[in-house]
Amino acid sequence: MLLGYAAMVLYRPKCWIITFSWVSNLDYSFFICLYHVYYMSGDAWKQGGINATGALMVLTLKVISCAMNYNDGLLKEEDLREARKKKSVN
Repeated sequence: MLLGYAAMVLYRPKCWIITFSWVSNLDYSFFICLYHVYYMSGDAWKQGGINATGALMVLTLKVISCAMNYNDGLLKEEDLREARKKKSVN
C-alpha cells in the first residue's frame, strides 16, 4: 500500500499505472494469497486469528482507485466524463 502512495507523491503523471501494476500484482498475488493459505490451514483459526483477506482485497482496490482519481486531477475537465469529474482529486 505504501508503494501506491509513494507513486502518488513521487511520480504523479503515471501514478495510476505504477499503482495498478505493482500494488495489484504484488499485494494481491503475493501477500493476500499468503494470508489466505495461512488462515485456511486451520492453525490460525485454532489460535483465535481472524481472516482479514477480504479487508486486504478491499484496501488494495481503494488504493488503486485513489491513485486513478488523483491522476484524473491532472487532466483537463473537458477530456473527462461526468463520473470522472466528480471523483477527480486536484
